[in-house]
Amino acid sequence: MTALVDWATATDCRRIGLLGYFGEECGADNCQMCDNCLIEADEQVDLTIPAQKFLSCVVRTGQIFGMNHIINVLFGSRARKVLENRHDELSTYGIGREYSTAQWKLLARQFIQQHLLTRDIEHGSVKLTPKGQSVLTKEQEVWGTPVETQVRRHIDADETGECDHELFEQLRTKRRELADAERVPPYMVFSDRALQEMAIYFPHSTEAFETMHGVGQAKVERYADNLLPIIRAYCQKHKLTEQPRQTSRAV
Repeated sequence: MTALVDWATATDCRRIGLLGYFGEECGADNCQMCDNCLIEADEQVDLTIPAQKFLSCVVRTGQIFGMNHIINVLFGSRARKVLENRHDELSTYGIGREYSTAQWKLLARQFIQQHLLTRDIEHGSVKLTPKGQSVLTKEQEVWGTPVETQVRRHIDADETGECDHELFEQLRTKRRELADAERVPPYMVFSDRALQEMAIYFPHSTEAFETMHGVGQAKVERYADNLLPIIRAYCQKHKLTEQPRQTSRAV
């Protein structure tokens, strides 16, 4: 699946990647047929600064974490994994808020495709290559496709930070109890996406609770008193705080 995503979001010739997967060579750097090869040269932009931010964060976290964790640090996420590793204390923490999570993923894939990083297939961790080191030391620039263009061309709906899975499971348990009491399927109470957003943004108030996916005033009145105490207690135990939404709510 990772190889397929990399191929779909690649910025170089798709024919090279496709033939390479089957052990064949294209014989040319530009097939002049795929969407990437038909992109005009002036659509390339300087990505050196975001590349240096990403590469620096990889180094400062020890080069043992995956792409999603690096993005969470850049984004200033309060995810438990970030806090447990004290990565909120790093100089790279929160320096990448100018891009959304989806845009950082598209940028990171470009950096991997340009061989600035290598990715461990088994564990998913990313490490700098010699080429990546030269970018970090300002010896080399990085040019690529604007992320705004990529967002239009490639669908990536994940605009959120990392879900706290322990809290998510607690909320799922309470959802099951509520659904059983009302004799309805759990999704009629809340969707998984709604619970995931609660485990990302940690809403403490009814106003914040209502901004979660698919949560309207009726569900606030019906269920807020059941779920908000769970979220508050969990946050108090793990020293977490409510997080502002970075994007507008989609319902």
